[in-house]
Amino acid sequence: MMAEDPAQSRFVSQYSDALNLAQRQFALETGCCTKDSTITVVSGTAAYSLPADFLRAKIVLHKGLILEPITRADLAFYNKSDRYDDDEGTPERYTVETREDKKVITLYPIPEASDAGANLVLTYRYVPSDFSSDADTVFDGESMLGSYEVAVAIYAAWTLMGYNRQDQETLVKRAGLFKQYQDKVTEAVEKFGDTKNAKLRIRGGRRW
Repeated sequence: MMAEDPAQSRFVSQYSDALNLAQRQFALETGCCTKDSTITVVSGTAAYSLPADFLRAKIVLHKGLILEPITRADLAFYNKSDRYDDDEGTPERYTVETREDKKVITLYPIPEASDAGANLVLTYRYVPSDFSSDADTVFDGESMLGSYEVAVAIYAAWTLMGYNRQDQETLVKRAGLFKQYQDKVTEAVEKFGDTKNAKLRIRGGRRW
């Protein structure tokens, strides 16, 4: 059996890491990867676990109605008693926690018996799976993202060139690659324009 070449093994690892980094980076910057998840609402239960690949919410529906995203701080404006986390009623808003050890969506108010069994439909941005074999595809095989596969290759090449000696020629080539990547990011953001932050709206002098 031939001994494994350490240099080749290191290159393969760097190449794989660069591709995974590029794919994650593009998804984070553009919000191009979207999927749906359905959660069954339980009476008296406000918090529900989010999918492991959850990045950020796009639309959250309960009983066919869109719920409004809100921060914990802003919940103080809507509380009906001394504590917002014990208010009950049909959910109208939600908060999201996205720590790696705790990905949770919390509904407000807390669902009542009349809400039990109703589906919470979550459309969310996700982080595509890392490459682990030659059979894996970019963006988990999403056909509508095929034109952006080149962006992953470009960013991976830009990353790998960072291991080279940074002479003038390398710097110029990396700058060119990064410009190409940014152009694809801009194109994707314009196509998936609903990923842009909505302007702050005012209702009754309060933020929402």
